Amino acid sequence: MRGLRWIALACALAGPPAAEAADKTIGVIMSGNIIYYQEVHKAFVAAIAQEGFGPAAADTILQMPSPEPMSWTNAARKLVAADVNVLVTYGAPATLAAIRETRGIPIVFAGLYDPVAVGAQARNAMGISSKAPMTSLLKYLKKLVVYSRIAVVYNEAEPDAVRQVEELRQLEQQYGFHTIKLPVRRPEDVKNLSFRGKADAVLISVSSVANEALDSIVQK
Repeated sequence: MRGLRWIALACALAGPPAAEAADKTIGVIMSGNIIYYQEVHKAFVAAIAQEGFGPAAADTILQMPSPEPMSWTNAARKLVAADVNVLVTYGAPATLAAIRETRGIPIVFAGLYDPVAVGAQARNAMGISSKAPMTSLLKYLKKLVVYSRIAVVYNEAEPDAVRQVEELRQLEQQYGFHTIKLPVRRPEDVKNLSFRGKADAVLISVSSVANEALDSIVQK
């Protein structure tokens, strides 16, 4: 998590810490109730506190939109309207929404599978990737179970999750399996999924929708 010292701080908050920076505001977009994002955010808060931007030096406005396009857009618009000094975004959808809404406010992102591939590129955006090579995942999976069918839960509206599915399908011939695509648009859609007898393993993509329904998927 050293990357969470975030290239960001010097240029993004652009000014001295402590009492002189009491008017600094950090806007955060963190989709839904997702443990991974929450843990990354804790690391971020700890990192900026070490840089002198603790609660006394900078206010934080947290937006936790539902994992769907309009909510991501509205969250970004609210923070832009609040004239925050920096936008922190977790996941590709939140990041892309922020990039669309502002070219002037610095954006620091995390939790993206492949920032370049999904178009998370702008002069005011910087951050870190959470990409784990799909080949490594498949190799480790083979040590756990013999598989010929892998189900993948993803949201077609989230480009980084779609990217994962594409990479998985490209490896079918090399690793000898078939991909079963299981798209979900809302967390509650998971209740309609069925894996038993249909798949040997399940890949939960980086999709915000899928991860918000993580417990339900595991119980399946």
